[in-house]
Amino acid sequence: MDDKHFLSVIVPLYNSESWVEDCIKSIAKLTPRKEIIVVDDGSTDHSAERIEKFANDGTIRLIHQQNKGVSEARNAALAACHGDIVAFVDSDDLIVPDEFERFYRHFTASAADMAMGSVRIVFPDREDELRCPTEHLRGHIIDGQHCFAELMRSDTFTPLTVGYLFRKKWIDTHGLSFRHRMSEDDLWTSTAMCLAKRVLVDKGAPHYVYCKREGSITESNKSTRLRADSHMAVASDLYHFMRAQQLSEEAQTWMCCKILYILSSSIVTYAAIGHYDFDIDTETIRDILNRIKQTAEPRPQKIAYIYTKRIADTLRKHFDKPIAD
Repeated sequence: MDDKHFLSVIVPLYNSESWVEDCIKSIAKLTPRKEIIVVDDGSTDHSAERIEKFANDGTIRLIHQQNKGVSEARNAALAACHGDIVAFVDSDDLIVPDEFERFYRHFTASAADMAMGSVRIVFPDREDELRCPTEHLRGHIIDGQHCFAELMRSDTFTPLTVGYLFRKKWIDTHGLSFRHRMSEDDLWTSTAMCLAKRVLVDKGAPHYVYCKREGSITESNKSTRLRADSHMAVASDLYHFMRAQQLSEEAQTWMCCKILYILSSSIVTYAAIGHYDFDIDTETIRDILNRIKQTAEPRPQKIAYIYTKRIADTLRKHFDKPIAD
């Protein structure tokens, strides 16, 4: 057994009383040296009581805080953790212990900054979905910006933070932290991958089971101002990150596509809820389109057209806010 490394598994907890015990039990089956840090983000149900027994027997470290959202819960755990390897698990999901452990061993044996695994998404009303990296990357260690572009190019990039492992020292070196109450995963995973010099793309079976729950916070906030505001903020953060980091041409191109998608989602949500008091920075959109025009790849240009048209049509129809062509 490799005892050189120590794994910190971070679990933000909010109103998951029906699922959190199974979540903790699945993590507790891991055999590497580890700590499980659960941050109760002001749950209003019996979630915290359900796992007191795990805190009492030392299975978990339980931190309580007033409700601040998943980002602040994860940040609190990052500040308190002792491991050199970090994983994130949501309190209503499960890990697959054998596959998680294999993935973890693969990562710790490498010199990679972060690792991308595969995730099984379980829906309540349809067949499961597998989120796996594109085949030609699997089993390789790749420059982060090239990896991001290749995953976006093949439509296999997953924004789910739970699908990755990270070195804590690398997180600290880059000052990474979670921001915003929603859409925080897209910001974290996109920026993290583009900052990484070495990304291990795992080739094994899914190590994580992501459970779509009816009535969950994410599902119930799909068409709310909070979600739209968060999307707008994430798009802005990604744009400023892209400009500050001077990304490679291919990473920049695909980051621009992601920003346009997130912006369009935000504006469509504003339209759906009848919220009209927001600002759209047309100069930012022009700059993004100019950057995409520099690429010789036809697909990003097609994607840019689709999302820019979606933005323009929505603004004209609902807000009387035309966007320059």
